[in-house]
Amino acid sequence: MEWFRIFLALAEGTPVVGGGADNACAAVGAGIIEEGTVQSSIGSSGVVLAALSEHRVDERMRLHCMNHAAPDRWYLMGVMLTAGLSLKWFKENLCHAEIEQAQAKGVDAYDLLSEMAASVPPGAEGLLFLPYLSGERTPHADSDARAMFVGLSLRHTKAHMARAVMEGLAFGLRDSLGTDPGTRYRHRGNRPRRRRREESPVAADTGRRVRAERVHAESDGRGPVRRGAASGSGSGHLFELRRRRKGDRQKGVRDRP
Repeated sequence: MEWFRIFLALAEGTPVVGGGADNACAAVGAGIIEEGTVQSSIGSSGVVLAALSEHRVDERMRLHCMNHAAPDRWYLMGVMLTAGLSLKWFKENLCHAEIEQAQAKGVDAYDLLSEMAASVPPGAEGLLFLPYLSGERTPHADSDARAMFVGLSLRHTKAHMARAVMEGLAFGLRDSLGTDPGTRYRHRGNRPRRRRREESPVAADTGRRVRAERVHAESDGRGPVRRGAASGSGSGHLFELRRRRKGDRQKGVRDRP
């Protein structure tokens, strides 16, 4: 970093420390450095990040390719704009009774939503949720994309809607995932908490089997870190619905403001 000190005309001896982007640093902490390793993380947004040993750009511009925080490494990254935010929107706008129930029981409202979703079979009996509450970043790069429930019928309940939202997030990540079945896969994120790892939206709801083991992160003192290895393949039906939606807009069918 000596050249950088000289470039900024800093006094000799001034320490210059290189940093990294948030997801790049998180990937290093999770051990996502060697090519063939992938992680996902769900917070307000959702991220799928794959480590690379060489610079490799997606010619269709569906994913970002950036320098890794590890030396001589790069990564491909897909990002959803409203991943956990979609679940938060659902909770705050449609789950007032569950929020009050959670407060009365002294538990987290997200735990109740997870229990509701777990009571519904995968696929939510045909109910789908498109998680585009604020447009979308990758792989669609469409600021006009909008969210919707698709296939809602009289047999569907709030539990079905909770499951559909979680599955929508999972399939949104699946749009960017597209990894080899042999790729080592790890997931980070605290919510929604599930009774079994096999019930997580990134696993069961995308058709991927996940084995989880618990290790302790001694370096940062943040407690247990959950790691998963996934294999198999999921469905791409969310992308097909997204493509149909875009076709409707091209024909002049647009959302009302």
